[in-house]
Amino acid sequence: MGLIKNAFDKIGEFDGLLDIFNLNRTTDKNINYLGTNVDIPVVYGEEELPAIWVGFRKTSEKKFGALAVFCHAPIEGFDWIEINGLRHAPIPNESGFGTDYQYKQNLRDHGIEYKVQFSGAGNSDFHGLFANKDNYPLPTELGTEYPEFFHGLVGVWFEFDVSKGFVTGIPTVTLKTRGRNFIFDPRIDATFGDHYAGWPSYLTFDGSTATACTNPALIRADYLTNKMYGKGLSWDKINVPALIEAANICDTQVLDGDGSNINLMSFAGRLDTSQKIDKNLELIDKHMRAHSPYHNGQFGLVIRDDAPTPDTIPEKWIKKHYEINHGDKSERLNSCLISYKEPAYDLDENQVIWPIPGSEDDLDFLTADGGEVLQEEITLEGCRNRYQAIDYAEAIVRESRLQIETKLDLWAPTLKYQAGDVVDVPLKGVGLTRMRISSVDIHKNLNVTWNLQQHSNDSYPLSLIHI
Repeated sequence: MGLIKNAFDKIGEFDGLLDIFNLNRTTDKNINYLGTNVDIPVVYGEEELPAIWVGFRKTSEKKFGALAVFCHAPIEGFDWIEINGLRHAPIPNESGFGTDYQYKQNLRDHGIEYKVQFSGAGNSDFHGLFANKDNYPLPTELGTEYPEFFHGLVGVWFEFDVSKGFVTGIPTVTLKTRGRNFIFDPRIDATFGDHYAGWPSYLTFDGSTATACTNPALIRADYLTNKMYGKGLSWDKINVPALIEAANICDTQVLDGDGSNINLMSFAGRLDTSQKIDKNLELIDKHMRAHSPYHNGQFGLVIRDDAPTPDTIPEKWIKKHYEINHGDKSERLNSCLISYKEPAYDLDENQVIWPIPGSEDDLDFLTADGGEVLQEEITLEGCRNRYQAIDYAEAIVRESRLQIETKLDLWAPTLKYQAGDVVDVPLKGVGLTRMRISSVDIHKNLNVTWNLQQHSNDSYPLSLIHI
């Protein structure tokens, strides 16, 4: 009895929602996205997530139940759950696995039983442990008489047998997820928000793709439009043709250094919903080198990529030339160190550097920079591929060495261009130069001011070896 009481005393110290010694008490919080007041992340692709505990309850003299949430639903699934260092992969043919998006597992030797809910449908199976329909404060939006635990969330119900000695207090739990799926993809989905996945009958999803989404352009649109964890914009605020073009660039198949096909750009990881929305958008944009202009009342998306046939701006469209800045060594790099999460090492941090020390590029850059190492260190939180990290590092270094910058005032015919577009511009004293529009100011008289940065397709190595 001493071990069991000690475990329950430890749980009692947790500033949670439920008194585990009072079997008749009910929760005062809704275990769903409407009623949970903690900041729950949204996850795309592979990620390892710690448990967010939302309730505990003594279920017998030797056992206690617990509820934990991990992220917003739906997700494709999960690879394993780790409890106090014990890693367990779900067994598909065990009871409870199937079209209801649940895994029910029993680790009897360790006194653990758990069920994972990851569709976002919610589940009323747990109401007997934590509440009942008479006094559970259920919001009318859920439209059911029983509490729907984990509605809109990925959640796990646990029951721990303390007498087994493995879990003797609040355990450390991590879930390895395959993140958000059924995201709307305008390339394949004709409509938004009415895609039926088979179970339950009342649950529909934004899009039809069941696998986890790692396309950063589609992820950005999901985050802009989602009302639960994002900005909640309507889709008429999204420049869909620009989104489709960006999504296709991200999905472009390229050869990595091992000769395998990979997507040109991906994003996997979590967005912290306690952060400002713009901060999370910047994180997504970073992984696809994107400009995100607001143009003609819509949010656009332009990726810094190779531009084989840009438009040429005629001199007659230019109202005024400004001074040309050629930059100096203080503004350029000759080395970039990237940190990312490596799937081969269980998502531990790994690092790559470009150029490789002693390589031809490295020696050429060092010679041009008088032997001084000019390095930037960058963390790509959403990168899960070594070669995408190397490609990013090379692009950052090469972009930094394109140092021609200037500004132009232009006449109204240039209104059709937006930030991120690449154009060939006749610069005074330089000649026709390939430039990227970094910002656009539209004046009341419909004249335009551009800030311009030199562009070269050679800055984007993987982009130049499309399959």
